[in-house]
Amino acid sequence: MKKLLKNLKEYLTNKTACILYGIALIASILYGFIYKPIYVHFIDGLTIFGMLYFLIGVILWGQKGKIIDKNSIRLKRFTNKESIDPDDRSNYGYYNEKNRFIAPALLILLIAFILASAF
Repeated sequence: MKKLLKNLKEYLTNKTACILYGIALIASILYGFIYKPIYVHFIDGLTIFGMLYFLIGVILWGQKGKIIDKNSIRLKRFTNKESIDPDDRSNYGYYNEKNRFIAPALLILLIAFILASAF
């Protein structure tokens, strides 16, 4: 249980996550000040950024699992099937890294849901 909490804390408080939180917070506050009422549009901004981060995380997750790759969009008549190795991951720099967008996106969406419920 302690290892799980440690890993969760690492995912939610790393440098990338803090930058994502800051961008979402500042942009949501600006969106709230531009369009009134502030609280409602602040929550909308958090929801928009949470869904944007979640979309980016899913796209990167798809690339990591080779759901989306550069060979899938080529025309079949120009493809030499023997030249494509399905296990070749040399073209994917993100493959060996952790997906740093999913956990912050879910936390931002959770906070937006709690704030909307409190409203």
